[in-house]
Amino acid sequence: MANKQIQTDSLFNLFDRAIITGLTTRVEDATVLAAFGMKASCTIKEIWQALLLHMPNKTEYQRQWLKIIESILENSSLSERILHALKNDASLKNMETVYRRLSVCLQENKLFI
Repeated sequence: MANKQIQTDSLFNLFDRAIITGLTTRVEDATVLAAFGMKASCTIKEIWQALLLHMPNKTEYQRQWLKIIESILENSSLSERILHALKNDASLKNMETVYRRLSVCLQENKLFI
């Protein structure tokens, strides 16, 4: 992967869209794509998948991180998983239930899935 400079505005625009569309956000900025070694428009998820091909996995520590990132790519971002768990029910009771589940996961150092 090439070591390229990316303008802050390009990254901000991508981040701003990713807040709403998560891993499915399309990346079309040629500079951003080139910095990640991508030749054509793709999603943030596809960029992460390409990056994982270059991630070392020789040690147990590296394999643990690889497993976590793969899980996030498979199950979406935390915000998307929270929305999914809420099931379009934004009642206080349901939010408390979901966030209690999240707090247990944090306490046990586990992914919220």
